[in-house]
Amino acid sequence: MRSDGRRLSVGQVREVAPSWLWPLLAAVHAELGGELYLAGGVVRDLLLGQRPADIDLTVATSAMAWAQRLAGFCGGTLVPLGRQEDAARVACRGVIIDFASFREGTQTIVEDLARRDLTINAMACRIDHLLVDPPADRTVVPLIDPTGGLDDLATGLIRPAGRESFVSDPLRLVRVFRFAAALGGT
Repeated sequence: MRSDGRRLSVGQVREVAPSWLWPLLAAVHAELGGELYLAGGVVRDLLLGQRPADIDLTVATSAMAWAQRLAGFCGGTLVPLGRQEDAARVACRGVIIDFASFREGTQTIVEDLARRDLTINAMACRIDHLLVDPPADRTVVPLIDPTGGLDDLATGLIRPAGRESFVSDPLRLVRVFRFAAALGGT
């Protein structure tokens, strides 16, 4: 199901995760609260009409706590990711769910997205409201796209999300070529 542009339908967002996962995320949200976003590659894949390989979730803080609680609820395996970022992975019932807190001291999702590697990976949509009172599948979820990733995705342009994208992590350059090849971009 391909997106129609600057928003995703609730139906598209719900298809990202199996039905058993949504109530568990709601339970974690009830305990920890705060904003919860689908972000990065999962959003890119949804916009391309592809099935995401994993579920990337971003929270303002306490990503490890989110992952620990979810792993406890589903009986999954918890894997800490990185030493310098608050990030963790939960593997449960054949599904991979990655949690990350806002990066490098950023305070908002917009600031966080601007610190990502590529514009096509710097998009998000807020989903915590879907956990509390799920709207009809036709309802739309606005796309947060501060770096122009949607336009770049449409034109096949692979470019950094910010000036420091490759300075902060030079290995990101390898991803440029991988995405250019995979998406037929330049």
